[in-house]
Amino acid sequence: MPFLAVIWNPDEGKSTAAAHDIEQHIARHAPHAAVHPVGRGCSLYGLAAEGNGNAILPFAGKNGCGAIFGKVFSRGPSFGARVPLKSLDADAVPILANRGERLITDYWGAYVAFLDSGDGLTVLTEPTSSLPCFYCTRMGVTLVFSHLEACPLPD
Repeated sequence: MPFLAVIWNPDEGKSTAAAHDIEQHIARHAPHAAVHPVGRGCSLYGLAAEGNGNAILPFAGKNGCGAIFGKVFSRGPSFGARVPLKSLDADAVPILANRGERLITDYWGAYVAFLDSGDGLTVLTEPTSSLPCFYCTRMGVTLVFSHLEACPLPD
């Protein structure tokens, strides 16, 4: 279940141009990648082979938007099989209001969250970090990824 996020400052010309070049390269070399914009200046790509379940859960609220890569479950008493959530829109406002603290207290799972609350982007891994999450910055663009070998990046 590999992912890649491309993050840049949309008000800065050089990083915007570099991000655009990277995104075009991804589109050419990984046409199967599921892309979800996360606010201004962030695109999240699910890189699983087509049909293998790119687990991206986008959500939006009045104070911003976000997307989660992975699987998220509600906390609470249950003894049956758990099914990953299909939507977080009802909790988007409190999740974004505290930069994801609500995700840690009210949900569990294996995920990396990308949260844009209007005053900057937050990248949050779940407490056990069961999904790999690495990052690097190149040409003013921050790349956040799970498996470098799966990322269709230019040289």
